[in-house]
Amino acid sequence: MNKLVAAAVLAATFAAAPAMAQEVRISVAGKTQAQLQAEVAYAARVVCVKEVQDESFRLYAFSRCMKDTLEGMEPQLARLVQR
Repeated sequence: MNKLVAAAVLAATFAAAPAMAQEVRISVAGKTQAQLQAEVAYAARVVCVKEVQDESFRLYAFSRCMKDTLEGMEPQLARLVQR
């Protein structure tokens, strides 16, 4: 697998959210787990900023979005690194 399509995970993470999840593609070829985690964290920040832009309590919503997204990605990252 050369690409990780994070959109499915982000969509699942935001299933309860009223906004639509953004699509993010992250190349996994030849990267360490630390590099992948850094790229996923950056992608999550980009998506979460867009997701919470209309929220009244943006800081809280952003924190929750980041937490949910990163927790949702951890098992998938672990599986990818094991391959």
